[in-house]
Amino acid sequence: MFEDLNKYEGNFINYTLFPYIEDLPNTPFEGRISTYENILDDLQLKLYEYVEEKILGFIWNQDKPPSITGTVFFGDSMQDEWLMVWILFQISKEFQKIVICVSDNDGDFILAESALEIPTWLTPENSKNRVFLYDGKIHIIPASISPDMPTINNALNIIRDNNIITLSLPVTEKIFEKINK
Repeated sequence: MFEDLNKYEGNFINYTLFPYIEDLPNTPFEGRISTYENILDDLQLKLYEYVEEKILGFIWNQDKPPSITGTVFFGDSMQDEWLMVWILFQISKEFQKIVICVSDNDGDFILAESALEIPTWLTPENSKNRVFLYDGKIHIIPASISPDMPTINNALNIIRDNNIITLSLPVTEKIFEKINK
């Protein structure tokens, strides 16, 4: 999903936003692609404006303000990393149905930071496509719903399905504690 960022030195955070886009089954392939591109271009502009407003006045310690492209280098300033997490939480609340996956150069730092609150079955080896930000909270796809690693498409459908409980309040609260320090 991400380019090989291990070739860069320093600390960074990756994120991927998955907006919900209605399927266009009766539209020819070329028309669907054009429509999807227009929707994503419009969303990218809205997200950029939203983020710019939220971080107005913040002095970055290493990198330029984040772009929608997905990587922000933050050097030794953990404050920058947690600001990015806060921004991503805000985006997930403001823009409905966006599911966000986030990691850093050490892996899934959300799980590491909330290690005492995560389910005991969840490990770095089986967490891929299971932990997301959605609607301003952390969601974890339970092993009972998907015993094997879910595909990203299945994971997005599970997270967005209101009939499947994926919300993890203990992890969300732990991350909010970290953000609000």
